[in-house]
Amino acid sequence: MTYQLNEKVVFEEVDGEVVILNLTSGIYYQLNRSATVIWKGTLANEPARAIEEKLNQAFEIQECDVQGDMRRSVEDWISKGLISQVEDG
Repeated sequence: MTYQLNEKVVFEEVDGEVVILNLTSGIYYQLNRSATVIWKGTLANEPARAIEEKLNQAFEIQECDVQGDMRRSVEDWISKGLISQVEDG
């Protein structure tokens, strides 16, 4: 599964956290440090396992929590129009 940043969305990393602005809605979002790892890994199309390992190393999060957090984060970002899923192939 690959994802891309939507055309009308910009983001910047500030002090280890990502700030995202949806230019269409004018709404901005601030991600905490763990969500920032998921965001950057998702947009870099890193394998889910690689993102999980980064989270486990950086934050000592339980593996079962990581998988759910990643899924919920990506679903949330898609629903808010920040990223979209791209067909592989």
